[in-house]
Amino acid sequence: MRRKILVSMLALLLAITLVAVGCEGPTPAPATARAPAPAPAVKYEWKMVSEEPEGDYMTYWSQQFADEMHEWSDGQIEITVYPYGTLGEVTDQIFATQMGVIQFSMSDYAWISSFVPQAQVLCLHYLWPKEKTVEVVAEVVKNGKVMDLLRPKFRESGFEVLGFLDEGWQWLSSNKPIRTPEDPRNVKFRVMGSEMLIRGYAALGFDAMSLPFGEVYGGLQTGLIDGQTQPMATNYFMSFYEQQDYFTNMYSEVFIAVPMANRGFFDSLPEDIQNKLHEVWADFLLPSGYDSMEREQKYMNLMKEEKPELTFYEFTDEEMEPFRERAMPLRDVYLEIGGEGAQEILDTLLADIEAAKAKLGVE
Repeated sequence: MRRKILVSMLALLLAITLVAVGCEGPTPAPATARAPAPAPAVKYEWKMVSEEPEGDYMTYWSQQFADEMHEWSDGQIEITVYPYGTLGEVTDQIFATQMGVIQFSMSDYAWISSFVPQAQVLCLHYLWPKEKTVEVVAEVVKNGKVMDLLRPKFRESGFEVLGFLDEGWQWLSSNKPIRTPEDPRNVKFRVMGSEMLIRGYAALGFDAMSLPFGEVYGGLQTGLIDGQTQPMATNYFMSFYEQQDYFTNMYSEVFIAVPMANRGFFDSLPEDIQNKLHEVWADFLLPSGYDSMEREQKYMNLMKEEKPELTFYEFTDEEMEPFRERAMPLRDVYLEIGGEGAQEILDTLLADIEAAKAKLGVE
């Protein structure tokens, strides 16, 4: 496995060399040949990779981040954003960020779990309320205590986590209706690369497995898998709806995007830049959450136009309940595989969510 990762890294390094000339640190302007001159302005040229295609949520907000940093620095910070497919698979991108080959990446709560097992707490089903989801997630990220516990775990693995974003509910796609816990039986179902997600969907009744993102469409087309789960916009951009008949929101899982930087790179930056990096993503919390809601409706409508026979279904509270009951024992599984501090992280996240709900008037 390690050899495979190293081979992927060599290919990734070659790709970066071919597509971009990046600078991993400040590059001073040439000194004047004559007598002493004022200190030259510092120019930064950095790379950021997204695990979603051009136009999708992660790539769009990565570009917003790049634009904000460029404007704030009066053009002294240039961040080039690379969408999915340009710099390797998702795990390659995370590994490249960990090694400092890439300065920033936009990952998620599932794929990062191979590097930061504690992050799998966000893979647990039925954590978030159905009402005011965007506001509750933002409140937890901005004012909750769990970030103070998770941030050091990211740093131990070589990352500086810059924030968490709500990319919207995960929608299940399938070629049969999913309404009861009996319906997923024998449905070969693709999830992201997290043991917590695989075991979680298996507990809900699916024949769950992981598959690289770039292989999902072909897997649906050939029958290797019968269904999968993504935010609605990604289902559109990756054309998964072409191979599926039903989309179902079980209200079980919010997709959490994770912008982050290489730790050593981050630590080398001036304090004002470090603070600005965190500030930008904090400012994006609510706007990006509302954007995810708009995208969900927009791309659902586009899919209906392109394939009118598609069925979109949202679970009622009564239909959620038997799945919720099956999901609760998975919290003990997280304690087994979530690494050091898992109990405190889980307890703190649950308390933060309840506090946010109370503050926002959500039952």
